[in-house]
Amino acid sequence: MGWADVLQKAGGTNHVAHAVARASGGVFVPMPPDLGEIDNADINQRLLEALEQIAAYSKQVREAIEDGVIERHEREAIDDELYLVISKLQEHTTLVYRIYCEAEKVNAPSCSSGRSGATKTCVEK
Repeated sequence: MGWADVLQKAGGTNHVAHAVARASGGVFVPMPPDLGEIDNADINQRLLEALEQIAAYSKQVREAIEDGVIERHEREAIDDELYLVISKLQEHTTLVYRIYCEAEKVNAPSCSSGRSGATKTCVEK
């Protein structure tokens, strides 16, 4: 996937990653390169963006069902909006978990079986 990374960096987009994820039945969730600079305002901004995307999805559905039939192009537009909603919500949730969940902050060696000489243990709550 080296070529895809080059294309994305050159274009400053994630279009290739989104296309691969969609073709695989998944969702690409972009993450900021430095999580240390993320604060609560950034997380709230992601939530507002997700809510705006939900509104766009809802509008797309309303327009598509006005005549009682969802045509192929309308379904594609709905699917596109739904993908964006899922991606934005997942981005928000992932940031919340990465920033605020203890399990995500734990240093992996401290969770070893004890053979490494670690003095701390990790227990899921």
